[in-house]
Amino acid sequence: MLLVVTTSEEAESQFLYQAYLAERQRGSEPLSVLFTTTRRIADHADGLLSPIWRAPGSDAWTERPARIRWLPALPRSPTAEGAVSRVHGSTATVG
Repeated sequence: MLLVVTTSEEAESQFLYQAYLAERQRGSEPLSVLFTTTRRIADHADGLLSPIWRAPGSDAWTERPARIRWLPALPRSPTAEGAVSRVHGSTATVG
């Protein structure tokens, strides 16, 4: 699995397009690669573990492409007692 973090939505789109083209031209098993932006990481409490990642594919040009977690077995939200919550760079224990 290759995770790529870009500094802008435009850069993410360009990388997605190039990865999509490479998959189409290659004809073999594609490299498992996911993309996101630094803004999406900062905007989600779980950071890199949030559903902020997207893969190259047919939805790359839609207005709201599918975003997934790169570790799909993770729980949706750390709501259990004692879980750590992150808000704007600070941490606090919930519960």
